[in-house]
Amino acid sequence: MSMRLGVRWVGALCGLLGAVVAARAQEQPATPPPTPPPQSAPQPEAKPDTTLESDRPLIPSGPDDADLGPDDEVRETVVILTDGRRMTGVLGEQTAKGVTLSIGGIDTYFPAADVASVEPQPTTRERYRQMRETIDDDDVDRRANLADWLRERGQLRLALREVDGVLARNPSHREAGELRTLILEQMRLDAASGKRAPDESKVGGADPTKRPAFPVLSPEQINLLRVYEIDLADPPRMVIEYETVHQLYQKYAGHELLPKSRESEDQLHRKRPEQILELMFRLRAREFYPKVQVIEDPGAMRRFRDNAHRTWIINSCATSACHGGNEAGRLMLNNRRPNSDSTVYTNYLILDRFRIREAKGPELNPEANAEAAAARPAEPRLVPLIDYDDPARSPLLQLGLPAGESTYPHPIIPGPGKGRTIPPVFRGKDDRRYIAAIEWIKSMYKPRTDYPIEYTPPSPATPAAVGQPTER
Repeated sequence: MSMRLGVRWVGALCGLLGAVVAARAQEQPATPPPTPPPQSAPQPEAKPDTTLESDRPLIPSGPDDADLGPDDEVRETVVILTDGRRMTGVLGEQTAKGVTLSIGGIDTYFPAADVASVEPQPTTRERYRQMRETIDDDDVDRRANLADWLRERGQLRLALREVDGVLARNPSHREAGELRTLILEQMRLDAASGKRAPDESKVGGADPTKRPAFPVLSPEQINLLRVYEIDLADPPRMVIEYETVHQLYQKYAGHELLPKSRESEDQLHRKRPEQILELMFRLRAREFYPKVQVIEDPGAMRRFRDNAHRTWIINSCATSACHGGNEAGRLMLNNRRPNSDSTVYTNYLILDRFRIREAKGPELNPEANAEAAAARPAEPRLVPLIDYDDPARSPLLQLGLPAGESTYPHPIIPGPGKGRTIPPVFRGKDDRRYIAAIEWIKSMYKPRTDYPIEYTPPSPATPAAVGQPTER
């Protein structure tokens, strides 16, 4: 009974509300009053944009995309072999018979029977998005590491965006400040080399396409240099094909290290690549070194790349104001595509082979020892830039020290007036970059040997050597 009364009460209430709404509707005018013109409407006060960089979209859409360059990255592929090894490179061809993978510029074929799976990898930007989603905006250390990762893969605009985001939150972040300087220098070098179409108003209107070509090492020469620098106790990834092992055995069968038997060759094929390379070293089978495909930097060359070339050679020694420009003198270094293997290894070989006059020690100072000075040869002895036996004495490092601490202070660059003084690369002998460079030189293979690589370094008069590949 009470439920029926409740329903009737609700119905009566709804009817009453409907009547009120209808009555108010009749009181409204038939047409709404005209709205004031837009210009007379009060405008809200503009507020400054206080959004931090990291709060903006990670990859902008629309016209801003042009700032990041074309998204034409090469997608890497991982080939997992049946023995568990993972080979990373650019997929060339995949058929029912096998897979061809370009590893470090070298096409490597894997028979289908040896391939467990082929897995395409995300592009750098795709991986960046994935990693960035896991990093909090306030985690400045991880963001700085991510920016360096982007820089190493050529994504300079994204790297700069992340670095600026770090500095917006922590202006005194040292690593981010140094990284920003390096990124801007690489962007300037890319613009100067024509790698990206620059705004001529920002680069002085110079035509970068008119820069002379710089001769660089070929992929085969880089691979051979890597072979000579392999530390068998810490070998890099490498591939030695079945046919190469067979040829090695056929040529040296009967040697005490290679008993001549079918079982001996079968055992050789089952050895790991570094074990086969060790056998080549012991046999001094140098004709087979070029057939060893080294996929990544050996440890010593990785230290050169990370602890010397990337941190101070490319942005101090190889700049256009020093040994990368018109005032380079006898020593010219490549500053195009600074992270590429061709630039890193070419610059290393140039530094390795360059010689300068030996510094005049105190015992040869005529004011200190006239007899020693008289015995000094007329022409000073030439010494290499890199002293592998005593790395701290390397002229390459001494030239970067403050003048008061250096055996080889950097000379003044000739010019108007008294010329230009080059600021030191290192703050002193306690500079972490100086110490890291010493560790790099110590890690190079000993005893040293001349690389069997034909290369003519450029000079201001002859920028491109005949017969050498060039990189613009």
